[in-house]
Amino acid sequence: MQDKNVRQLSTLSTISYYYDRQAAATYADDHVYHYCGCDYNTYPYYPDSYNPCYVNMASTGGDCANYVSQCLLTGGQPRVFDDGTYPTGINPWYYKNNGDCNTSGDKWNSAWTYAPTLYNTVIASKRGTDESYSIVTIGDIAFWNGDGYHGHAVFVVQSGNSSNPPLYDSHNNDRWHYPLSNSSYWSYVWIYGGPQSINY
Repeated sequence: MQDKNVRQLSTLSTISYYYDRQAAATYADDHVYHYCGCDYNTYPYYPDSYNPCYVNMASTGGDCANYVSQCLLTGGQPRVFDDGTYPTGINPWYYKNNGDCNTSGDKWNSAWTYAPTLYNTVIASKRGTDESYSIVTIGDIAFWNGDGYHGHAVFVVQSGNSSNPPLYDSHNNDRWHYPLSNSSYWSYVWIYGGPQSINY
């Protein structure tokens, strides 16, 4: 099995950083609509668990990639811009706000919010690579490819083992600790962990 913390070789300009899988997964759990263990008949789910400091994209095509991007950023994945802001380069991936939760002036690019572009950007920037189901682990991403274009993204929050599948969280439809199946309809993407660099 390959070491998921191996440093990548890169030929373009790079940003060095550390990807904290557990921090990313904790964020995922904290910001998905899920069962709270309280009185099921009254308040069975955590209300308003989406992070209010980001625009909810559910009404404009879905919030899945926006949510996965938030998880990646929390884990330490660096943003790359295409508007002259450092670092500017190829494979941009970003969400910009004013440092507060007033989202009226927020800006983002399609790699942050659109699952097919997120997939392409993660692969092209060397943030991650396609992997087999057998090595999916916490902090990785799975993309639903049953539509032929990676149209949905979910975030892996718990590694599997020989008896249990990996578990994921997602937005639209909201899922918390949902079993990830081994299927040709999914593309599994290993996000490089530990100290590393990306191409930008």
